[in-house]
Amino acid sequence: MVDETDVAEDDYVTRHVYDELRRRLEEAERRATAAEDLAAELRDANAHLRRISQQDALTGLLNLRGIHNALRKMASACVREKWSFSVLFIDLKGFKAINDRLGHIGGDELLQQVGRILGSDGQLVSDVISALRLHDVAGRPGGDEFVILLPKQDEAGAEGLARRLRERLIAERFETSYGTVEGVTFYYVVRTIDGDALEDPIGNLYKPAAAAIGDAKD
Repeated sequence: MVDETDVAEDDYVTRHVYDELRRRLEEAERRATAAEDLAAELRDANAHLRRISQQDALTGLLNLRGIHNALRKMASACVREKWSFSVLFIDLKGFKAINDRLGHIGGDELLQQVGRILGSDGQLVSDVISALRLHDVAGRPGGDEFVILLPKQDEAGAEGLARRLRERLIAERFETSYGTVEGVTFYYVVRTIDGDALEDPIGNLYKPAAAAIGDAKD
Protein backbone atom coordinates (compact mmCIF):
# COMPACT_ATOMS: atom_id res chain seq x y z
CA MET A 1 0.00 0.00 0.00
CA VAL A 2 1.32 3.43 -1.01
CA ASP A 3 1.74 5.91 1.80
CA GLU A 4 -0.11 9.11 0.82
CA THR A 5 2.28 11.13 2.95
CA ASP A 6 5.23 9.82 0.94
CA VAL A 7 3.43 10.66 -2.33
CA ALA A 8 2.72 14.18 -1.17
CA GLU A 9 6.33 14.62 -0.13
CA ASP A 10 7.51 13.30 -3.52
CA ASP A 11 5.17 15.72 -5.34
CA TYR A 12 6.48 18.58 -3.23
CA VAL A 13 10.09 17.67 -3.98
CA THR A 14 9.32 17.28 -7.68
CA ARG A 15 7.60 20.67 -7.83
CA HIS A 16 10.42 22.26 -5.86
CA VAL A 17 13.05 20.78 -8.17
CA TYR A 18 11.03 21.78 -11.23
CA ASP A 19 10.57 25.34 -9.95
CA GLU A 20 14.26 25.60 -9.13
CA LEU A 21 15.25 24.31 -12.56
CA ARG A 22 12.84 26.72 -14.24
CA ARG A 23 14.23 29.61 -12.18
CA ARG A 24 17.78 28.69 -13.13
CA LEU A 25 16.80 28.33 -16.79
CA GLU A 26 15.12 31.74 -16.81
CA GLU A 27 18.16 33.27 -15.11
CA ALA A 28 20.45 31.65 -17.67
CA GLU A 29 18.27 32.99 -20.48
CA ARG A 30 18.35 36.48 -18.96
CA ARG A 31 22.12 36.32 -18.70
CA ALA A 32 22.43 35.03 -22.25
CA THR A 33 20.24 37.88 -23.50
CA ALA A 34 22.27 40.39 -21.50
CA ALA A 35 25.48 38.91 -22.92
CA GLU A 36 24.10 39.12 -26.46
CA ASP A 37 23.03 42.72 -25.89
CA LEU A 38 26.47 43.55 -24.50
CA ALA A 39 28.17 41.85 -27.44
CA ALA A 40 25.98 43.83 -29.86
CA GLU A 41 26.83 47.07 -28.06
CA LEU A 42 30.52 46.22 -28.23
CA ARG A 43 30.26 45.44 -31.95
CA ASP A 44 28.51 48.77 -32.54
CA ALA A 45 31.09 50.62 -30.45
CA ASN A 46 33.96 48.98 -32.32
CA ALA A 47 32.36 49.77 -35.67
CA HIS A 48 31.91 53.38 -34.55
CA LEU A 49 35.54 53.59 -33.45
CA ARG A 50 36.72 52.14 -36.75
CA ARG A 51 34.57 54.63 -38.60
CA ILE A 52 35.70 57.73 -36.71
CA SER A 53 39.33 56.57 -36.81
CA GLN A 54 39.11 56.85 -40.61
CA GLN A 55 37.06 60.05 -40.75
CA ASP A 56 38.26 63.64 -40.91
CA ALA A 57 36.66 65.35 -37.92
CA LEU A 58 36.30 68.70 -39.69
CA THR A 59 34.70 67.72 -43.00
CA GLY A 60 33.37 64.21 -42.46
CA LEU A 61 35.40 62.99 -45.43
CA LEU A 62 37.91 60.18 -45.13
CA ASN A 63 41.14 61.05 -43.32
CA LEU A 64 44.55 59.80 -44.44
CA ARG A 65 44.08 56.38 -42.84
CA GLY A 66 40.64 56.03 -44.41
CA ILE A 67 41.96 57.12 -47.80
CA HIS A 68 44.71 54.51 -47.70
CA ASN A 69 42.32 51.75 -46.63
CA ALA A 70 39.77 52.66 -49.31
CA LEU A 71 42.58 52.90 -51.88
CA ARG A 72 43.76 49.36 -51.13
CA LYS A 73 40.26 47.90 -51.33
CA MET A 74 39.41 49.73 -54.55
CA ALA A 75 42.74 48.81 -56.13
CA SER A 76 42.07 45.11 -55.45
CA ALA A 77 38.75 45.38 -57.26
CA CYS A 78 40.39 47.20 -60.17
CA VAL A 79 43.06 44.50 -60.46
CA ARG A 80 40.39 41.79 -60.42
CA GLU A 81 38.22 43.52 -63.02
CA LYS A 82 41.17 44.87 -65.07
CA TRP A 83 40.08 48.48 -64.60
CA SER A 84 42.24 51.57 -64.54
CA PHE A 85 42.31 53.63 -61.35
CA SER A 86 42.75 57.39 -61.11
CA VAL A 87 43.35 59.69 -58.18
CA LEU A 88 42.65 63.40 -58.19
CA PHE A 89 44.65 65.55 -55.76
CA ILE A 90 43.29 69.04 -55.04
CA ASP A 91 45.01 71.89 -53.19
CA LEU A 92 43.04 75.11 -52.68
CA LYS A 93 44.72 78.18 -54.15
CA GLY A 94 45.43 81.06 -51.79
CA PHE A 95 43.97 79.35 -48.76
CA LYS A 96 46.56 80.83 -46.40
CA ALA A 97 45.49 84.35 -47.35
CA ILE A 98 41.83 83.39 -46.92
CA ASN A 99 42.60 81.87 -43.53
CA ASP A 100 44.50 84.98 -42.47
CA ARG A 101 41.54 87.17 -43.46
CA LEU A 102 38.77 85.03 -41.97
CA GLY A 103 40.67 83.50 -39.08
CA HIS A 104 40.90 79.80 -38.35
CA ILE A 105 37.19 79.40 -37.64
CA GLY A 106 36.21 81.03 -40.91
CA GLY A 107 38.84 79.00 -42.74
CA ASP A 108 37.51 75.79 -41.19
CA GLU A 109 33.98 76.69 -42.24
CA LEU A 110 35.19 77.17 -45.81
CA LEU A 111 36.90 73.76 -45.76
CA GLN A 112 33.70 72.20 -44.45
CA GLN A 113 31.69 73.68 -47.30
CA VAL A 114 34.22 72.59 -49.90
CA GLY A 115 34.11 69.12 -48.34
CA ARG A 116 30.33 69.04 -48.69
CA ILE A 117 30.65 69.86 -52.37
CA LEU A 118 33.13 67.06 -52.87
CA GLY A 119 30.84 64.69 -51.04
CA SER A 120 31.15 62.67 -47.85
CA ASP A 121 32.50 59.11 -47.97
CA GLY A 122 31.73 58.76 -51.64
CA GLN A 123 28.09 59.84 -51.36
CA LEU A 124 27.04 62.34 -53.98
CA VAL A 125 25.81 65.60 -52.48
CA SER A 126 22.40 66.38 -53.92
CA ASP A 127 23.26 69.86 -55.19
CA VAL A 128 26.35 68.72 -57.11
CA ILE A 129 24.68 66.87 -59.93
CA SER A 130 27.03 64.70 -62.00
CA ALA A 131 30.16 65.79 -60.10
CA LEU A 132 31.07 62.49 -58.47
CA ARG A 133 29.83 59.01 -59.23
CA LEU A 134 28.33 57.12 -56.30
CA HIS A 135 31.34 54.81 -56.01
CA ASP A 136 33.91 57.63 -56.05
CA VAL A 137 35.34 58.54 -52.66
CA ALA A 138 36.51 61.90 -51.38
CA GLY A 139 38.97 62.47 -48.55
CA ARG A 140 40.95 65.17 -46.81
CA PRO A 141 44.47 64.06 -45.86
CA GLY A 142 45.07 67.37 -44.10
CA GLY A 143 45.22 71.14 -44.39
CA ASP A 144 43.63 72.48 -47.56
CA GLU A 145 44.28 69.34 -49.57
CA PHE A 146 41.56 67.00 -50.81
CA VAL A 147 41.76 63.68 -52.62
CA ILE A 148 39.20 61.93 -54.77
CA LEU A 149 39.62 58.22 -55.50
CA LEU A 150 38.26 57.29 -58.92
CA PRO A 151 38.10 53.55 -59.58
CA LYS A 152 37.23 52.54 -63.15
CA GLN A 153 38.19 56.01 -64.35
CA ASP A 154 40.78 56.85 -67.00
CA GLU A 155 42.93 59.97 -67.07
CA ALA A 156 40.63 61.88 -69.43
CA GLY A 157 37.63 61.23 -67.18
CA ALA A 158 39.54 62.37 -64.09
CA GLU A 159 40.71 65.52 -65.86
CA GLY A 160 37.12 66.26 -66.85
CA LEU A 161 35.98 65.84 -63.26
CA ALA A 162 38.70 68.21 -62.05
CA ARG A 163 37.54 70.88 -64.49
CA ARG A 164 33.89 70.51 -63.50
CA LEU A 165 34.71 70.71 -59.81
CA ARG A 166 36.84 73.80 -60.36
CA GLU A 167 34.04 75.50 -62.28
CA ARG A 168 31.65 74.56 -59.49
CA LEU A 169 33.85 76.06 -56.78
CA ILE A 170 34.59 79.23 -58.75
CA ALA A 171 30.87 79.83 -59.22
CA GLU A 172 30.08 79.24 -55.53
CA ARG A 173 29.60 82.01 -52.97
CA PHE A 174 30.81 80.66 -49.65
CA GLU A 175 29.34 82.30 -46.56
CA THR A 176 31.24 81.94 -43.30
CA SER A 177 30.79 83.48 -39.87
CA TYR A 178 33.62 85.91 -40.62
CA GLY A 179 33.02 86.87 -44.21
CA THR A 180 32.20 85.78 -47.73
CA VAL A 181 34.58 83.98 -50.05
CA GLU A 182 34.11 83.87 -53.82
CA GLY A 183 36.14 82.57 -56.71
CA VAL A 184 37.65 79.63 -54.84
CA THR A 185 39.81 77.53 -57.11
CA PHE A 186 42.56 74.96 -56.79
CA TYR A 187 45.69 73.35 -58.12
CA TYR A 188 45.21 69.74 -59.07
CA VAL A 189 47.09 66.64 -60.13
CA VAL A 190 45.66 63.56 -61.81
CA ARG A 191 47.46 60.23 -61.79
CA THR A 192 46.16 57.06 -63.43
CA ILE A 193 47.55 53.53 -63.28
CA ASP A 194 46.37 50.01 -64.07
CA GLY A 195 47.56 46.44 -64.25
CA ASP A 196 50.46 45.29 -62.08
CA ALA A 197 51.11 48.81 -60.80
CA LEU A 198 47.90 48.52 -58.75
CA GLU A 199 49.52 45.87 -56.58
CA ASP A 200 51.04 48.80 -54.67
CA PRO A 201 48.43 51.58 -54.99
CA ILE A 202 49.91 53.76 -52.27
CA GLY A 203 53.44 53.65 -53.65
CA ASN A 204 52.48 53.82 -57.33
CA LEU A 205 49.37 56.02 -57.22
CA TYR A 206 48.90 58.00 -54.02
CA LYS A 207 52.45 59.02 -53.13
CA PRO A 208 53.47 60.20 -56.63
CA ALA A 209 50.29 62.29 -56.86
CA ALA A 210 50.88 63.74 -53.39
CA ALA A 211 54.41 64.72 -54.36
CA ALA A 212 53.28 66.17 -57.68
CA ILE A 213 50.72 68.48 -56.06
CA GLY A 214 53.58 70.25 -54.29
CA ASP A 215 55.32 70.78 -57.63
CA ALA A 216 52.07 72.11 -59.13
CA LYS A 217 52.01 74.91 -56.54
CA ASP A 218 55.60 76.01 -57.24
